[in-house]
Amino acid sequence: MIVLESIKQLHSQIQAQPTRVIDDDLGIMDMSGYRFQFSFEYNSVAADAVVLLNITPYMMIPALKNTNQYFEFEMSLNFAVSPLMDNATYKRFVSAFKIKYDPNHKFSPRDFWNNFSEKIPKSVRHTSNLNPSTLSKVKPNLEEVAKIKFICFLPHGKNGKHVTKRNLEKTRLLLGEKAYVRCKNENISSCRGL
Repeated sequence: MIVLESIKQLHSQIQAQPTRVIDDDLGIMDMSGYRFQFSFEYNSVAADAVVLLNITPYMMIPALKNTNQYFEFEMSLNFAVSPLMDNATYKRFVSAFKIKYDPNHKFSPRDFWNNFSEKIPKSVRHTSNLNPSTLSKVKPNLEEVAKIKFICFLPHGKNGKHVTKRNLEKTRLLLGEKAYVRCKNENISSCRGL
């Protein structure tokens, strides 16, 4: 197991300061709901990571930007992720992150998690308002579904808003059933663009 120490540190911040904050560089934190997201890059592929600490087991969800690729990984209560993936997930992951064969080093999920753990934000700046327009401009035209790509997640938490049925259906169409169920259960909107 690989312990994501930075997630552990952020969890301590969440417990110490139960408020919602946003950081333009690092992402959104819905601290009252124990979930947050941030952007990262791996192998020159941009992605958002959504961390859910309000469910058991915890979840780490990388979703690739400008694609419809989405992965879910369980995280233990001590913030550890498995260095293993089943064969189907491994193949999708290698393809999605454009990992090329290297005869001198076979890619291992441990490589990803070690790199990823360095990209987890150490802290966030506080601000009073959560403004969705800072995340993305959404063009919800289903006729253009082949051109629509995932941009980021918008966790609603205690902002009084709820994910809409229309957004959930688009999530199902673009990211699949697993993402649909997760977004529905956790009150998270997926944001898309052309």
